[in-house]
Amino acid sequence: MSSEARKESSVIGDPSDLDLAQKLADLSDVITLDRYLAHDLVIETKPDTTPVTDADRAVERVIRETLAKERANDQIIGEEFGGLELLARAKVGSRFWILDPIDGTKNFLRGMPTWATLIALAEITSAGPKVTVGVVSSPALGRRWFARTGGKAFVTEAFSGRNRTRQIRVSKVASFDDASLSYSDLNGWKERKGAFVSLFDSLWRT
Repeated sequence: MSSEARKESSVIGDPSDLDLAQKLADLSDVITLDRYLAHDLVIETKPDTTPVTDADRAVERVIRETLAKERANDQIIGEEFGGLELLARAKVGSRFWILDPIDGTKNFLRGMPTWATLIALAEITSAGPKVTVGVVSSPALGRRWFARTGGKAFVTEAFSGRNRTRQIRVSKVASFDDASLSYSDLNGWKERKGAFVSLFDSLWRT
């Protein structure tokens, strides 16, 4: 790998971009918590047969509106309002905010707390897109994970009405027989379902 390629493969995330991503997550949390468990939640089915709620769309709208003011030169790819086609004509140095307003919409609409707003910032390099900032905000669980390249990763957790932020690291677990696996369901595995289920016997727990 050339020195230029190495440089581009380790793009440093700007702290101000991470601050903005946290602000976007704050705005999102207000909307999602207000609509979570709401009796008048509007639910529709998208062409791909997955559900979408009024909360999904409201979150993506407010994030897009905020980014239009704060980062007018950046592009946006969102789960509900698209933008993926913009990648085809992106140039090196272009920046893309990648949004999933509610990851886990099925849980959200059924009143299960395991859902989150996903926000990432990626920069186009000659080696391809490189994510530089990421935030996962799960307000119903009272947790938010956030990080930037060149920095450390953290989680903020709510305990007894107070928030605690701590650094997180990759687990030291190095073998399957000591590993714990979490998954949502088996529906998406289709032809790989058998191989996936057979993996369970080699794990500490699932």
